[in-house]
Amino acid sequence: MKTLFYTQTGLTSKQIGLCGEVLEQLIKSDHDIRVVRCGGVLQNCYFNRSHNIFACASCQSRENKILELTQLDHNQIFTIKNEDLDELNIPHFSNLSELQSFSFKNINIGRGVASSIISHTRDFEINSSKYHLIIENELRKAANVTLYFANLIQSWQPDVIYLFNGRFAEVYPLLELAKNFSIPYYCIEAGAGENYHLFKNSLPHSIKGRTNIMNEIWEKHNPMQRDQAAKAYYITKRTGSEQYEKSYTNKQIKNLLPGDFNSSKINVAIFNSSEDEVKTIDEWQHNLYATQNDAIKRLCEQLKEHENIHFYLRVHPNLTNVDNSQLKGINSMDYSNLSIIAPDSRISSYALMEACDKILTFGSTMGIEATFWGKPSILYGKSYYMYTQATYLPNDLDELLSLIKNSSLQPKLKQTTYPYGLFLTSYGKPAQHFKHNGKTDSVFKNHTIKSFYWTSPLYILKFLKYFSHWKNLHKEYFGSLTWKNILRYK
Repeated sequence: MKTLFYTQTGLTSKQIGLCGEVLEQLIKSDHDIRVVRCGGVLQNCYFNRSHNIFACASCQSRENKILELTQLDHNQIFTIKNEDLDELNIPHFSNLSELQSFSFKNINIGRGVASSIISHTRDFEINSSKYHLIIENELRKAANVTLYFANLIQSWQPDVIYLFNGRFAEVYPLLELAKNFSIPYYCIEAGAGENYHLFKNSLPHSIKGRTNIMNEIWEKHNPMQRDQAAKAYYITKRTGSEQYEKSYTNKQIKNLLPGDFNSSKINVAIFNSSEDEVKTIDEWQHNLYATQNDAIKRLCEQLKEHENIHFYLRVHPNLTNVDNSQLKGINSMDYSNLSIIAPDSRISSYALMEACDKILTFGSTMGIEATFWGKPSILYGKSYYMYTQATYLPNDLDELLSLIKNSSLQPKLKQTTYPYGLFLTSYGKPAQHFKHNGKTDSVFKNHTIKSFYWTSPLYILKFLKYFSHWKNLHKEYFGSLTWKNILRYK
């Protein structure tokens, strides 16, 4: 099988290790493989937004080592070329929607560009007036990727394509090309714990895709063991453990509640989410509200006469130290029926959940956790668990208001949370050749993945020609390039 494998993840030990793992499995299965790497040619990437040449050198030398360990022939490894971009005409973009709709050579590249910029800036109010240089840089990179892979696909005609994650500017065009040429593709992504998972013909962020995987795992798992395995996820997560995923509560103070908490009222805990990661994913969009902030404001305004109802907005810790429109909007809210808990507050999210009568989320895992712990939970928006029947799903503001005001609202059945809990403890496959031990001690095929190799200085010399480009991008993202921040790249 002719297999095209695109790798551009050398700066992160886990990602490059998992890519190496998948590549090793393909080699063992006798795939006819062509590996394509960036080679420092692209203007930047998600992992190195400023095109820091030291980071580029580290990335390339690490990729060299991984590819060497797979024992691929040199004639199987290719580097992206600089393509002629004279036909790329970049218009002025007034908003995010215009950027997301932008196509080049009939391939949508704007959505991946928007996703990268949002992830870098944490801002989804994107236009050319604010981000002209960044937009141009990302579009030129995406267009270059489009031309290179279009030519490669037409000449080599691969049977299948493997890529990492899929949603960023330097990789999204390949996903669109795969669809355009009707070629099956797999998005590589981390799975549960130290597992990896291959998402076939979908982004890892697909709600329906994950739901199908979740249901399949549930059906195949031993019925005598799956309930206990699912319960273990919720119990372990509440302790602040990072066994299955990153914890945002392990720095909070157990049982600490807001100082103004009044148990005599009907208290509703709102757990919001950072809106940036899935802002460009079609499947996550809906018509319920423009932003989470708009929904919260309308709730407070509609229920301001109900003095017995009070809202506590637990701002997601992922928004700590973020300066974007979402957080600015939250900080400007001033309602007598709303208490705001800052993202870095030590107030306990679980204590708040326990103390409140109802839980309202926009996609946070706390929504399904609340059901597990016996609380009425309302999901106003979308989430990976939205099809589990573990939460109430209002179709509009009137239904949401009715649920909030319903004093006899009962929690959904605890058992409805089990398939999702089991999924988060088990999806994916365990790696056979890669062991993740952090940034400097991860191991691939019994070799520690170092930050730098003997080839790194050679790449630094090679990439010096990009110094001016690095300096300009660094200024856009981090301010002036100085000795103090010369190693900053993400």
